[in-house]
Amino acid sequence: MNFQNLNKIESWQTYLDIAFKSASDGAEAMRTNKGEMLGHDRLNKSKNIELRKIHIIRDILSKALSKIVQSFPQIGELPVFYQELMKITLEVGLLKQSLGGINWAEKRIYALTAEYEKKIVKCMEMTKVNGYRQEFYGRISSTIKQVKNCLEYVDECRKIMKGYPAIKTAEDIKTVALFGFPNVGKSTILSKLTSAKPEIKAYAFTTKQINLGYRKSESHPGEKLQIIDTPGSLDRFEKMNLIEKQAYLALKYCTEKIIYVFDLTEASAPIQDQEELFQRMKKEHKDKPVVVYLSKTDQLDNERIAVFKKAHQKETVFSSLLELEAWIEQ
Repeated sequence: MNFQNLNKIESWQTYLDIAFKSASDGAEAMRTNKGEMLGHDRLNKSKNIELRKIHIIRDILSKALSKIVQSFPQIGELPVFYQELMKITLEVGLLKQSLGGINWAEKRIYALTAEYEKKIVKCMEMTKVNGYRQEFYGRISSTIKQVKNCLEYVDECRKIMKGYPAIKTAEDIKTVALFGFPNVGKSTILSKLTSAKPEIKAYAFTTKQINLGYRKSESHPGEKLQIIDTPGSLDRFEKMNLIEKQAYLALKYCTEKIIYVFDLTEASAPIQDQEELFQRMKKEHKDKPVVVYLSKTDQLDNERIAVFKKAHQKETVFSSLLELEAWIEQ
């Protein structure tokens, strides 16, 4: 799912300025094109001009507000991963309340337009026609200003949501996670397993986002496999940073298989920490197949690898990328 199409939300004053400017331009065009006017007396001309103004304002503002509400997904209909991600990054209740406020403003605009349309049509005095239009402008301005905070918070949420990882959560795509500490070699593995080109740094704690890659399934022609590079942390969930929390949720709600990456060179983290994270991950994801992959084996001697495999006889341990690819395809 991708939230990149959520459009920027302007300030309440900007929406009013655009609407009022368009109304003035529309009225001026009507004066220039006299054929548009119904009737020949000044009163009816004035009525038609003022009606044009309030209709333009209604159309512009209602369209803008409706677009905001419609562009945001129904939270309850989102995949569980994104629902949980929203809970830890946004005030979901306030977002719903803000969208409700914007929806109220749209309905209020239609109601005010209908009210002042009737007043202008029935009016028999020039001064009152202009007065009704000014009154309409004031009440419309007040309505939009009332949802100032709603517009601001929804735009704040939009900015955060645009940073969400675009993970496919559909049931028809198999998802495999590469899990382990930052800098254990997950990004390098991802680039070899898929066409992804993740940014790779030579120092620890470099993960800025959840990297994704896709590969064509060899065992199921026409299908794709989604592989996620997820950084691990020994911190409790509430102490994790945002990327680590995203990884935790992705493991829990999006993945079918997990590849735990060990770096026996310990350049990324002490082996004790890697072991602790591995055991914790297995305990939390008992329902998912887990294998171990040894990265950076070109920097290790055979004895070091053999000792590790002997200590993990109960685990499926791969040190060959070909073996790992075969397991992924199963």
